[in-house]
Amino acid sequence: KNNYLLIFSTAYALSTFILSNYFQIMWLDNYVLAPLVFLGIDKIIKDNNFILYSLTLFLAILSNYYIGGILCIFSVIYYIYKSLIKYGKLKKFLKFLVVSCLSGMMTMFVHFLTLKEIIQLNRINSFETGFNTDFAKVISGFFIGNDMESVISFTYPKLYVGILILFLLFLYFFNNKISKKEKIFSLMILILFLLIIIFKPLNVVFHVFITPTGFNFRYIYLINIFIIFISCRCFENIVGVHKIYYIMFIYIFLIFCFIVLVTDRNSINFVLLSLIFVVIYFLIFYFFKNKGIVLIFLLEIFINSIYVYNNFTPLNSVDEIIDYKLFNIINEIKGNDMSPFYRMDFINLNIKTNDNLLYGYKSASSWVSTIKYNELNFLKNISYNVGLNSYHFKSNDIMNALLGIKYYATENSNDQLINKYNNMNIYKNENALNIGFLVNSKSKEKLVCDSSYKCSENILNMMTNDESEIYEELKMTQLDNYNFEFTIDNNQDFYIYFESKYASEPKLKIFINDTLINDSGGYFYDIDNVIKIDGMLENKYEIGDKIKIKIIDENNSLYDIKLKIYNYNYNLFLKKINQLKNKQLYLLEFKDNYIKATSEGKGTLFFSIPYNENWKVYIDGKKSKTYKLFDMFLGVDIDEGNHIVELKYESNDLKTGLIISIISMFALIVYIYSEKTLQ
Repeated sequence: KNNYLLIFSTAYALSTFILSNYFQIMWLDNYVLAPLVFLGIDKIIKDNNFILYSLTLFLAILSNYYIGGILCIFSVIYYIYKSLIKYGKLKKFLKFLVVSCLSGMMTMFVHFLTLKEIIQLNRINSFETGFNTDFAKVISGFFIGNDMESVISFTYPKLYVGILILFLLFLYFFNNKISKKEKIFSLMILILFLLIIIFKPLNVVFHVFITPTGFNFRYIYLINIFIIFISCRCFENIVGVHKIYYIMFIYIFLIFCFIVLVTDRNSINFVLLSLIFVVIYFLIFYFFKNKGIVLIFLLEIFINSIYVYNNFTPLNSVDEIIDYKLFNIINEIKGNDMSPFYRMDFINLNIKTNDNLLYGYKSASSWVSTIKYNELNFLKNISYNVGLNSYHFKSNDIMNALLGIKYYATENSNDQLINKYNNMNIYKNENALNIGFLVNSKSKEKLVCDSSYKCSENILNMMTNDESEIYEELKMTQLDNYNFEFTIDNNQDFYIYFESKYASEPKLKIFINDTLINDSGGYFYDIDNVIKIDGMLENKYEIGDKIKIKIIDENNSLYDIKLKIYNYNYNLFLKKINQLKNKQLYLLEFKDNYIKATSEGKGTLFFSIPYNENWKVYIDGKKSKTYKLFDMFLGVDIDEGNHIVELKYESNDLKTGLIISIISMFALIVYIYSEKTLQ
């Protein structure tokens, strides 16, 4: 409409939330499309025109179904809000829902397979309760230069869209040119938004019923759009505001400044700078009839942008992303080892969980939000560090071999040392098995785990049909809840396993003969409020020495404590692994979605691939029935003899999704056309 709109578009584009999320490529499209989605809703209500809304919503969901889902929730709120303002009741709401559903279903050619996987996740996700009650932080979020916590774990919403927008937001409710009905509904929406921010269960609902792991308040850009929108409404009708309210806002803002300073939520320099801009805007509105306000606002938001850019820069350059020393080590390994399949894991080098994608190697560590619970449960049982969305490699001879982890980083190992990286050793595992091998049919039985060591031992024993103990548990006396004692009866190194549930975040230390071996940060919280510690301890003692283990639970939060000590029979491990080495597949062809190999013998064919119904196994060209092994891996039965084994990733869901998309598209076109002809 006029140049003043530059204020409001820039307020959104350079808001602190957008600036601190600029690197979120996977969500960025939604930040761009959201205003157009809301504009499309305006066109539905005003002109009964569904085209812009359906197209932009389709693109938003297509680009990212998760953030697109959050946008859908807010779109419903916005439609109800605008419909009530215009008509005083919900009108065309059913049509709106029909168009929304068809627009979403048009994305099924991409998302149907994903949606089906998500439904099958069976994930356990804690539902937060209680309130975020730090109102000083919420208020500080509106100021210039508000405290730049890490975007990954910030604990309050980034609400800054400009001091001018905050000024206009206040004046909006005293604007005589804006109807009382509109102001009431706007206030109700703002109260709802405040409740979403401070009431944790609502916050989860508006994250599509999933508690976010980092990147909290992911919907704030949508709240910012609404705040900017009603501020723009006020500015367009600024003549309807009595000047006494300009002065009133200064007093209220002074109270905000006091709260922020007393609670130390922002520096005094930025608080004073924010106050200076309030005074400048007051003078412009009061005496100069808005002249120069665009330039002043651009100056204000530019200052904040420079601060945000300089104080929150997650990724500056490729040189900061790629560790070229590690990059060269990985390339050297890949150049020397041309085997069609093996895995590597370097998570212990303090690299990011998904750097296997960056450096181009197959790994057992990952961070992804769509991991099935049974897979997480299996991995935690074998000692992997497992969180809600991630699983991190932890060295274990048995699982390293079974999962084909040929190169890995850890502090010490029985395997061949091939390189060093800073203070960590890189090993080559000659016992790493192929992606598939024959195992005993006992592998179909239910896996029972007493500890991570016994779990991995039981897997190997079931595969080889050999019950002999690789990990021999030592006799230990429990003196009380936190004190244990055992006697050294051999010269072998021993392996410790500690496990406990906790009521609240624990802080513990573990001592052996008054020597600290583990303190806070050296353990891992898993998905079921259980902490685990395991690892090898060098035997520096004499036979007959009594070893005392003491646990200090500073927060008094532990219960159901379990502590075990083992000796490890490495030669027995080698004997059993060698049995499986002789039963490996011989790989002829290996691709991400196709594997071809030869097999000799009879039994159960185990693949170190998580079970998925879309993996089809063909024995000599004939499709075979697959099933889960250890409630995790892909398995299939194979008869005696030499066979050609093929694995193909095949899914009819892609075709099904495409059909749903085509039908939805035609249904939407017909529906919109019929609505237009009926006008």
